[in-house]
Amino acid sequence: MPNRIKISRRKFIKVSIASVATGAIMASSLKEISAEPFSSERYAILFDGFACTGCELCQFGCKERNELPHDFETFLSPITWLYVSTGAHDGEQIRMRYSCMHCHEPKCVEVCPVGAATKSEKTDLVYIDPSICIGCQYCVVACPYEVPQFDPVHNVTRKCSGCYDLVEKGLEPACVQQCPWNALHFKKRDEIVKMAEDIAARNPGSYIYGLEERGGLNVIYVLPVDPVKAGLIPDIGKIYPVVPSPLLGIVSMIGIGLIKGALYWREKRIEAKT
Repeated sequence: MPNRIKISRRKFIKVSIASVATGAIMASSLKEISAEPFSSERYAILFDGFACTGCELCQFGCKERNELPHDFETFLSPITWLYVSTGAHDGEQIRMRYSCMHCHEPKCVEVCPVGAATKSEKTDLVYIDPSICIGCQYCVVACPYEVPQFDPVHNVTRKCSGCYDLVEKGLEPACVQQCPWNALHFKKRDEIVKMAEDIAARNPGSYIYGLEERGGLNVIYVLPVDPVKAGLIPDIGKIYPVVPSPLLGIVSMIGIGLIKGALYWREKRIEAKT
């Protein structure tokens, strides 16, 4: 019979403490996301709910650009980063675009322990680098809009990137390029806000969403109804995590440290059996 290695509780605790200490040091380097006012260089997408026909060409453009399977799902998933739903509220037809909101104060970036979730300093768009992502799913839990989706096949989290790489080259996001109805627009954020106000002025009783939420979103909506009251968007004021992000980061990294200690102990036991 193979010799069984003996791991004392003291040694296990030492390994765990060392891992926790490493995690704490990493967590201490986490920074709050800047909440500085928008400058003229911030960019945003405008969704005009009055102009949208629900043709889904924006979803087609997103899938083509990101080489995603052409399964036109009506929910966000690892292979569907954008979709448009058609429904009714108080007898009025409503079309709603679902994708990343590209928050100015993105919670996904705040909680990511490895820096995979990033906010572009040039455009303010938020993306996840799959080459860095470890699949911890903290962003999945933290996002108030339930946008990031875990991909179990590749063990990473995926979402709309805002086509930040195209934008940095002076091009529009793929979804905006594909829209033939002028329901989607992409410009500097102050211009988008002005466009939204003009559309709302032409449609009495309409509602603008995204001006202030999470420090101001980089996706602005003009809709016939208040999307929160209509149940189209969650009320982030009620469900948003109240744990300060640095504390959440420290707790997360301590958890990783304990897991590392447990894995070390398990690996040693397996080695003793071989």
